Amino acid sequence: SRTLALLFTLLALLPRTGLAQTSAPPAWDFSAAAGLFEHRPDPDGAPNYGDYWSATWRTGGTVGRYWTPNLKTEVELATTGESRRWSQRFAVVPGATGPIPYSVDEYFRIAQGSARIVWQFFDNQWVHPYLLAGVAVNAERKREAVQEQFHYLGDFRSPTTRVLVVPGQAKSPTTTFDAALVFGGGTKLYLSPSVFANTTLLFTRSKPSTSVSWVAGLGIDF
Repeated sequence: SRTLALLFTLLALLPRTGLAQTSAPPAWDFSAAAGLFEHRPDPDGAPNYGDYWSATWRTGGTVGRYWTPNLKTEVELATTGESRRWSQRFAVVPGATGPIPYSVDEYFRIAQGSARIVWQFFDNQWVHPYLLAGVAVNAERKREAVQEQFHYLGDFRSPTTRVLVVPGQAKSPTTTFDAALVFGGGTKLYLSPSVFANTTLLFTRSKPSTSVSWVAGLGIDF
């Protein structure tokens, strides 16, 4: 983030002549971006989660079509790295006075396709703030890993009081699909009449999960 802030500061100090978007409105643009992805998956009804949010990287590519100098539609294909979330479950152990907690590591990876409407402010300027909204389809891949865990029914110094709570296991990955709403905003900063740097803050909301992405990248008008 410090590097990006320095880049934007240097851009602000450059003379604006020659950095503005070309006076002839472009028909298309393409950009690629990468950044931080924060994800709050569906808790599946399991109580007492230790971590509600998980974090990883996100990268994607976007193709846009200009209909006016300010109005654009675009599609994006994006994917994330695998994020990890710790959760807590409970098991019934014979002889115990109540359910015994045990820990589970959950791993998530998201692939997303989205279609969006973008309103870009200003004409023929070197900086273009914009707002966007649209719909998306998420493919969420989830896997779980559980370490072998024990509980003592009495004196922990006596091995006879130790009982197995859950055996070590790794569940096969499952993939679920859901529709989501997408909205956000950002800024295009032109480095030449057709090449731009792009930053976007993006929110995705579906019924079971929420995500927040902050990405930056480069693009070209054509």
